[in-house]
Amino acid sequence: IIAVFNKLDRCPPEEAWDGMPQPWMLVQRGEDRGEDGEGVRAVAISALTGWGIERLLYTIEQCLADHREVIHVDLPLRKSWLVAWLHRNGKVLEEVYSASAVRVTASVSKKVAGQLRKLLSDLDTEG
Repeated sequence: IIAVFNKLDRCPPEEAWDGMPQPWMLVQRGEDRGEDGEGVRAVAISALTGWGIERLLYTIEQCLADHREVIHVDLPLRKSWLVAWLHRNGKVLEEVYSASAVRVTASVSKKVAGQLRKLLSDLDTEG
């Protein structure tokens, strides 16, 4: 979860908080997260001025990366339907074809990576 606090350009100056830290200062120090660094990630922004947008994009990227995996797999051409499956279920980064196989590199969710491992395991037992 990413909590986004917008309209920072409308917040009163720090003096108005009577010595209490401004909410976005807590966000910047990471105090919104648990001791283990997990939980809600919070980002303060101003959509009007653009302040904090780069940090928001970086936070989104990190959240997505935490749940993705880059896989490398050699698939026999007779099972090339798996290449289309990877295109539907992930982002294929590279396809290299040879006479008997296709080597695929893809970025997929951890769930899809597990499904692919199961499919490949099942294909190995089929022969």
